[in-house]
Amino acid sequence: MRTENARAEWLPFTMYQALKTFLEKNGLRWEGDPDRCLVMKDEGEILASCALSGNVIKYVAVDGALRQTGWATKLVSMMIEDAFLMGKTHLFLFTTSDKADSFEEIAFRKIAGYKSVALLECGMKNVKSYAETLKKHKAAGVNGAIVMNANPFTLGHRYLIENASKMCDRLHVFMVKEDKSTFPASVRLRLVTEGVKDLTNVVVHKGSEYVLSRATFPGYFIKDAGEISSLQAGLDVDLFARHIAPALDITKRFVGSEPFDPATHAYNQKMKEILTPKGIEVHEIERLNKDNEAVSASRVRSFLKNGENEKAFLLLPETTRAFLETTQGKEIIERMKIYENQ
Repeated sequence: MRTENARAEWLPFTMYQALKTFLEKNGLRWEGDPDRCLVMKDEGEILASCALSGNVIKYVAVDGALRQTGWATKLVSMMIEDAFLMGKTHLFLFTTSDKADSFEEIAFRKIAGYKSVALLECGMKNVKSYAETLKKHKAAGVNGAIVMNANPFTLGHRYLIENASKMCDRLHVFMVKEDKSTFPASVRLRLVTEGVKDLTNVVVHKGSEYVLSRATFPGYFIKDAGEISSLQAGLDVDLFARHIAPALDITKRFVGSEPFDPATHAYNQKMKEILTPKGIEVHEIERLNKDNEAVSASRVRSFLKNGENEKAFLLLPETTRAFLETTQGKEIIERMKIYENQ
């Protein structure tokens, strides 16, 4: 068995095909190029790997015959040190539940779990400190919550928030942080905040890393690809139930009905499955319709990229329409026409 001459080294971008081959050989999926990759090699052959994408450690793998060597935790420890030196002082690691303990021994803390998967974090930030910052917004009475992307903020989003706000004393709207949307996170936050400023019992929260998205959840280690969305949703909802809801005494979570998107519909069902036993009611509010069709951000974007601004504006509140008339708004529309039609 080769272990004595194995050495850790950074894998250059040009060698990522070898990483892909190694992962696939060990029954793991390739999800695209990471930002950095550290491997254990002997005689040019990859025997173990660890990579970093954003602030998520992924592609943690050891060749099947060598899984008791401790190389996985060694590579992860080295990756943490390197990330910290680069200023990335808050990292996440998604893994199978049976491996969580080994990573907790090297500075990670488990913050959520669902079925066969666990989410861990390490670094200068932590979910407990985030929960403490939320507590200043705690209010007496019934507290509710909505999580939304709002790409962009539409009359449909406004309708959901307005109706939910009537069913509680304070409504907390949590924005998705990740900048993978057409409208940047800062713009989405601004449009929602401006679009509901007349609703005095609504608090809009800037996006945080504790609202998980499909884009940050690595499913490379999940055997059944069909389960990835379900497990991601389960982790996200468990994290909300463990840390966010208790910090604000949230007892109601609101979602819009989803007759079209199977993934979103399944996510809504997952919320009911996990939150209801914990005393958090899930309320599904019927979506707003215009011209016998649901108002959605995707419908708005489709109109905008096709140059049908007047049709799009009919589905938007005044605050969003005003933004789209600005220089920044017009630039976003032009980028949509170029990139989303390619």
